[in-house]
Amino acid sequence: MPQQEMENFFKIWKDSMILNGREARDPGGDSENKGVDYRENLIPWCKGNSVSVDQNTLREPRVLITLLIRKYRYAMHMQDSNYSAWKKIDRRFGVTYDDLKEALMIEPKALKQTKRYGTGDIIDEWRRAEQILQILLLNGHISLFRTDNPPAIDRDEIKIKKSIEADYNNPDIQLTQGNSPRDPSKMYIVGQLEKYRDRGAFICISRRNGWDTYIRDRYGAPSGFEAENLLPGDLSMEGMKKQPKTIDIDLHLIFAESIARSYSKRGEWGRNQSLIRREICDLAREGDGSSISLDDFYIIHSRNNAGHMTEFHLQKSIGDNTSAVYKLKESDGVKPKSWRVLLDSDLLRWREYSRERGRERV
Repeated sequence: MPQQEMENFFKIWKDSMILNGREARDPGGDSENKGVDYRENLIPWCKGNSVSVDQNTLREPRVLITLLIRKYRYAMHMQDSNYSAWKKIDRRFGVTYDDLKEALMIEPKALKQTKRYGTGDIIDEWRRAEQILQILLLNGHISLFRTDNPPAIDRDEIKIKKSIEADYNNPDIQLTQGNSPRDPSKMYIVGQLEKYRDRGAFICISRRNGWDTYIRDRYGAPSGFEAENLLPGDLSMEGMKKQPKTIDIDLHLIFAESIARSYSKRGEWGRNQSLIRREICDLAREGDGSSISLDDFYIIHSRNNAGHMTEFHLQKSIGDNTSAVYKLKESDGVKPKSWRVLLDSDLLRWREYSRERGRERV
């Protein structure tokens, strides 16, 4: 199920961010004028996939995607601020081998024998980082650059993609089941960054997949500030200060969670929370279409061995705008008193999309 949700994200992202299958949409969120309609499917997808987990489990995906976004965002900010030295893409836009070492805060290989590793074994954090980067590269969300002067797409990128695809289709390797690379020769991306480290090799958010638009919508000036000479998505200092933003949800972090859930070494996790949400939405669909009784809300959680999480889920939306909002409403004229749980319309939309995609897969 988490695997399906991640595949849904890739499709939703492409449908939402790319116009006519070719060009990235414009910043500003005006869907009638080539902007992105985040409310259509991306925000509902977030509401359906924001889960409660041990945050340590999410560390590598969050660190990597946040690092990629942060580096690219800062470079765009410098460009919009008219710093001429930042006009051409180079390693400052992306993540180098040294950036990875600093972010993961551990050496890539064991320096000596331990209970967990033999000398020279690849450290788990680096194996998971490699797998996440492979997923991003395979789906066109990052690009691999070999040189810094001038910057150029690594001519080995196509060959690396083919090697990754072969590994993912090899039942003896089964990378899709969380078995991230153990063989150093399978560390394609990290190995390439290390090999061409002195020539400025780096990985960067793809410029072909709409991430520019998302970064501008998430952190830049929203629509409506043209009178101040700020175009939608402006990331100069003034543009970054403007509030509110076109989208105030960290889509990239929920995407990181989805990757972690799909490729966990102990198998897909978070399935229980997904099942609970699906049952809640399906029951509402069979009733008034927007709510279920509080008793049913508790029963569904208990039936899925999550009774202890019921009240937490009712309260989670407070201070967390990526979570589905559940509101309690007292039923009128009913004795003894009873309540209904009003469901987030975005959550219901997520479930409908999942149901439609499920029919497409059959």
